[in-house]
Amino acid sequence: MAETRTIELVGESPLGWADAIRQVIDQAKSNRLDIATIGLEGMDVRTTENHLDLYRIRTKAAVYDQK
Repeated sequence: MAETRTIELVGESPLGWADAIRQVIDQAKSNRLDIATIGLEGMDVRTTENHLDLYRIRTKAAVYDQK
């Protein structure tokens, strides 16, 4: 069975939650990570002058060790 390790990935987007998740996946791809699973740890938003301007998600990803 393949060994995995857990890492934290954060995605941010001014467009919405779905785009923030895409940012996490793109971040993993750009770092050539082989993802087994991604779990959502938390979601929050940033506001400026009472307007929502940034969606943020925090995830824990299990990635296969590359030996």
